[in-house]
Amino acid sequence: MKNSIFKILLFFILFTSCNKDEAKIETPIVPLSDYEILSELYSANPESFLNWDLDDKTMATWKGVSLENGRVYWLTFYHSNITVFPSNMEGLTELRILNIQHNNLTSIPNFIFQLKDLENLSLASNSIEEVPNELTKLNKLESLSFYENKLKVFPKVVFDLKELKELHLNFNSIKEIPNEIGSMAQLTTLYLKFNEISSIPEGIGNLKNLKKLSIGDFLDHIPLFIFDLTLLEYLDFPGNQITVIPSEINNLKNLIGLDLGFNKIQNIPSEIGNLVKLRILDFGDNRISTLPETMSTLNNLDYLRLSNNMLAGDLPIDYNNTNLLWLYLDGNLYTSINKNLGNLSNLRNLFLNENPNLKELPIELENLFKLEKLNVYNTGLTFIPKPICDLEKNGLIIVKGDNVNCQ
Repeated sequence: MKNSIFKILLFFILFTSCNKDEAKIETPIVPLSDYEILSELYSANPESFLNWDLDDKTMATWKGVSLENGRVYWLTFYHSNITVFPSNMEGLTELRILNIQHNNLTSIPNFIFQLKDLENLSLASNSIEEVPNELTKLNKLESLSFYENKLKVFPKVVFDLKELKELHLNFNSIKEIPNEIGSMAQLTTLYLKFNEISSIPEGIGNLKNLKKLSIGDFLDHIPLFIFDLTLLEYLDFPGNQITVIPSEINNLKNLIGLDLGFNKIQNIPSEIGNLVKLRILDFGDNRISTLPETMSTLNNLDYLRLSNNMLAGDLPIDYNNTNLLWLYLDGNLYTSINKNLGNLSNLRNLFLNENPNLKELPIELENLFKLEKLNVYNTGLTFIPKPICDLEKNGLIIVKGDNVNCQ
């Protein structure tokens, strides 16, 4: 009898256990949809500026949300006042681009480290002070931005991101670039402008794929190995203490943009004329008194800034350049302007203000039919030729002193 009771109890225990296992199999956890995840985010942030219509379950009208094949592919939270990020945000498995900017973040939300397929991450304009090692989980990142945060140390964790091509660290308080940066051979863009960097490590000379390089603000020279980066298209070193442009700049034949404004440069090497692909050139706010004649070969320029130097002679540019749109000659010592300036048929903006010795304008400027703004404020002018003033009928805005008349 005891054996029979024991067998019945044993059968009951086994039967109950099997039923429990079957119940587990039969009731799998269903992941939340992207709509449900973002709806929870919206509800968790009642003070946000998102203004999403939760009745639109397609999310097609939701600001900052982009879809691909019905899944959330791109999220942008810009000045959205989001303070709470639910952990289930990691369920956005198709998310490839994430921008959380101007949201007063002091640290990186944890859910981000679980987005293993993320390719582009921007946490610009927040208050982040450090970057944790967990960022290495995002090994598919191609673009990363901590623009305008509170970083004091270069985030070495980026050295482990082997797919990273663009790194934006402008407007922080970084003082030193580790030499190990030379291991990031895949980098094409490196922005470190407006930090506290006083030297460039030789490792940057190994970044042979760089196309865009920007560093500041305490450099006193440009290291020669920079001119071995022959794929560079944009070189931005404004606001430093640079005094000399080496002739080796001749090597950078692919340059499209060169910004050396707000330095202490006195002379421009003649080799600048060999950079014929240049479209943007900024030598403003330096100590330049003469320009090389070779600058006249730069006929692809559409932006030329020479503001606040000590220029007084003729301007050596290609006066038949139909690409030039912006010309800044303000804050110099010009006494006259070359009449051939009137041949710059597509010029939109001409700044001649703050040239106290400039006494007259060539009447040929009347040919600048596309000119939108002419600034001659605080010059030695007492009048502007009437044919030039007549361009106001085409929409030209002339900025001048009250004592300057048209005649």
